[in-house]
Amino acid sequence: MPNSPSRRSLILGGAAALGLPLLSRPARAADAWPTRPVKFIVPFAAGGTTDILARVV
Repeated sequence: MPNSPSRRSLILGGAAALGLPLLSRPARAADAWPTRPVKFIVPFAAGGTTDILARVV
């Protein structure tokens, strides 16, 4: 089988696949966001579909 990869290239490829995630930087913890309540201004009457959906969000 002339087109099959050699054992050495398979081992190097596997080592690279396992080693690359180790080089990534760990993610920093994010601050709590938002720090204050978010206000929605809904320009429609109370009790309508738009008002109800805004309250659910």
